[in-house]
Amino acid sequence: MPFKGRLLEDLIRRMAQFPSLPLWTDARSMRNNLARDGWVTPDTYDNCFNPVIDGPSVYLFLLYPRWDFGSALVAYVGMSTQLSKRLEGHPILTELNKLDCWYMRWFKPTSKHTLRVIERKYIHKFDPPWNIIGRKRGINNV
Repeated sequence: MPFKGRLLEDLIRRMAQFPSLPLWTDARSMRNNLARDGWVTPDTYDNCFNPVIDGPSVYLFLLYPRWDFGSALVAYVGMSTQLSKRLEGHPILTELNKLDCWYMRWFKPTSKHTLRVIERKYIHKFDPPWNIIGRKRGINNV
């Protein structure tokens, strides 16, 4: 378990107060699983490097708490027909920059015709806290 001592106690207390609080997962496993599934990142601190494309893609933001770089969660999943333009000044990135966390941008090139289906698949798989259909955006009190 990545959280130890007081951090673990705080996390358990917060989870009791906020049942919708997402659980962090092992960051290395998450990155390896994304890479195996065809995802790449423009962020140079990973081995699955690929520059941002100007074509259709599903993308996600992988969030890391500053207190534990071994943990991560998928904060947001989106899709765009012109990824490079969409990522410029993305409003979710503005919100993530306000947290005591850092993030990686990942994307999976996808055909225009399947963008919505693939996006929906990953939203269902990861249940990202910044995808807000029917709920409040973000992580409460973290």
